[in-house]
Order: sequence, then structure tokens, then C-alpha cells
Amino acid sequence: MPFGGLAFDIAGDVAVVDPSDRGSLCDGEEGLPQFIATLLEQGFSKVLLDLHRIEYIDSLALGGIVHAHRSVTRRGGKLRIVNVARRVRELFEQTRLASAFDIVGSRDVALRLFEATVSSETEA
Repeated sequence: MPFGGLAFDIAGDVAVVDPSDRGSLCDGEEGLPQFIATLLEQGFSKVLLDLHRIEYIDSLALGGIVHAHRSVTRRGGKLRIVNVARRVRELFEQTRLASAFDIVGSRDVALRLFEATVSSETEA
């Protein structure tokens, strides 16, 4: 289901968001924060942001990711970010956001972590 420059797929109970370019990460009518709000309204609480097509981001895109992350966590959900390019990771580190975001190396690992979280919550 495309939304501006964002596509998404469902993997179990995880919404996997795939932005086509850094512009789609920004705030705006069809930006990442608004798309995340739509997913939250549809009942998704686990979001995987796959940045495999994004080589770098600017401050507007960074703000969109922060806004999306805040929206998910305020609703009790979890947002994980995967396939982060070196330049994007460096920006996360320079802005001290790397520790705030849950950055995982690959989509498969992130999906397994979501599954493990569910398993540990049901055992408790």
C-alpha cells in the first residue's frame, strides 16, 4: 500500500515501512509521521522502518523519524530501524539519537526481535 514515497508490507503483526527517498521521511501530508499515525490508528503497534534505499538524510528527514518514533512509543508501541547507511548512522550518532533509536542490522533480525518480545511478554 503506497503512501506518497512510502510503501508498506505486513510481516505477521509488524508493519514494515519502506521509504523510497529521504523526502518521504519528512513531515507533510504524505510524510512518515502521518503514515505512522495511520498505521497506529489501524492497530499496528510494531513498526519496522527499512532504510535500505536511503543513503543520507537531512534535518527535515531526521525530524520526521524522531516524530514517528515519538508517536509510536507514546502509544506503547515499538519502532525499529534497519539497513541504516553509514552516513545516516553517523548523523544519528552526531545528534546523539543513535541510543534513542532501536537500530538493527537487518530486517530478519528485527522481525525475530519483535517475535522474541512477544514470547517473553506472554511468558511473564
